[in-house]
Amino acid sequence: MTPATAASTPSIIASLGRNVVRFPHKPFLELELPNEKGTISYLEMWSQARRCGAQLVASGVKPGGIVLIFLPQGSVALAYFIGAMMAGFVPSFMPLPSSKQDPTRYWSAHGKLFDRISPAALIASELHLAEMEANGLASDTTKFVAANAFANFEPLDPIAAESEDTAFLQHSSGTTGLKKGVMLSHGAVLRQIEAYRERLDATPDDIVVSWLPVYHDMGLIACFAMPMVLGQTIVLLDPFHWVIRPGTLFQAIYKHRGTLCWLPNFAFDHLANLVRPHASMGLGTMRAFINCSEPCQSTSISKFLERFASLGVKPSMMGTCYAMAETVFAISQTKLDREGEHFIAVDREALQERAEIISPQPGQPTTTLVSNGTPLSGISVSVHDADGQVLPEGRVGELYVASDFLFSGYYKLPDLTAERLRGGIYRTSDRGVLVDGEVYVLGRLDDLLILNGRNFHAAEIESLVGVVDGVKPGRNAAFAVFKVDSGSNELIVACEREDPAKDDAIRANVRKIIFDALGLHPSDVHLVPPGWISKTSSGKLSRHVNAEKYALEIGGRT
Repeated sequence: MTPATAASTPSIIASLGRNVVRFPHKPFLELELPNEKGTISYLEMWSQARRCGAQLVASGVKPGGIVLIFLPQGSVALAYFIGAMMAGFVPSFMPLPSSKQDPTRYWSAHGKLFDRISPAALIASELHLAEMEANGLASDTTKFVAANAFANFEPLDPIAAESEDTAFLQHSSGTTGLKKGVMLSHGAVLRQIEAYRERLDATPDDIVVSWLPVYHDMGLIACFAMPMVLGQTIVLLDPFHWVIRPGTLFQAIYKHRGTLCWLPNFAFDHLANLVRPHASMGLGTMRAFINCSEPCQSTSISKFLERFASLGVKPSMMGTCYAMAETVFAISQTKLDREGEHFIAVDREALQERAEIISPQPGQPTTTLVSNGTPLSGISVSVHDADGQVLPEGRVGELYVASDFLFSGYYKLPDLTAERLRGGIYRTSDRGVLVDGEVYVLGRLDDLLILNGRNFHAAEIESLVGVVDGVKPGRNAAFAVFKVDSGSNELIVACEREDPAKDDAIRANVRKIIFDALGLHPSDVHLVPPGWISKTSSGKLSRHVNAEKYALEIGGRT
């Protein structure tokens, strides 16, 4: 089947087929990975994916089967993902175990996932397939597929897919439990991408530069699926390499004349703290750096702007987005080239004690909130109280989302699907507020800390602590622990630091900055070595896990 024939079907593969016809030799991937460099065109990716799909068919995988991909970031992983869709399977990227993880624990956790979802195939290197087998993950119903053997197969003819067929699963990070597979249809993905394209004024001329892992929704949709559908070029970096050498992002932008880049909030701090501006990092071609994935912090955005103004970064380049896998990706997004900051200062006491947004009086303590823009076309956002009643603008509650590009449900989790997705409305478990039609996300409901009868967001406390000298950026966690002697929840802040000799000064400065900003006294500033703080595979803090670790070490009770 030719790309032109495939393009007649309403699917993600159809969109890719059209782009192969339009510009076969245009770069689909510019690879800036430690072990993979060079360019792969749209036609080359199409051909490689067809062989990957053929390998899966030859292995005996049945149509509609779940295919889990355990491969490092690179062209082969993307080709297997596309090839699986071409062959009528349902792929899902999975994170590989890092060098810091206990492989036995890692594979044990995934064994539980395999038991629930019964994957039809696992694609991995021979080394990782052997590890799976050694950890008891072999099954008569699951095919082990060795990566890199695709070259031995004749290209397969892509099959047609219907709009509402499931295209792929996006597995959640598993912050509080076993990963959940978010089912996304071809139609939902295409409708989301069109709405987001419109908001971004995106064109095939855009060049997306990304180190984001493709097993997370921001990397998967904004930096892989959307560029593929729109005919853009993806400049791909490695997540682990970027963390160690963050300046490689700017070098890649300069080299490939990048225009769009999505980053979680912590990455803005990481770049500002560690990258020294240099002439080889000019950023004048950029249309937008988009802050997404975790609550956006005004201090992070301001610091980034100040640090890299000499490289051409301007306030008009700074965008913010509210997104989640259950809506494919973006829910709201600021308009690009918007003049002025996306921040508002609100009365802190009204926010904390009455969950209300009002303008502060002179001399009153304030909290700065960052707008995530207005909802995309075809999506509506409302705010609800604990009883599900709609709240007016300016009142804080749970954000509900309605759209024609919602997910189809959580794979093999009907009870959870029924709980969260009701009548075409998704209950996000995010706490937020609408002001002048713009969405402000304050944090997760389960990350809300109730201390001294007042509400605080863990992310706000962590943002304050992150700037303290001696605390590793992005490596602290705030959580509440119930203390028997006081009969109430008390604030605990766990912080990673390099130099134990500075512990007294770090504790004092952490306590001071929290008290000065919020009037809170932490019960304990728990200083820990690098690597102690637990995060999910997508880099989000596992506050519940960190609280449990603290309880075990200190003997407290959570």
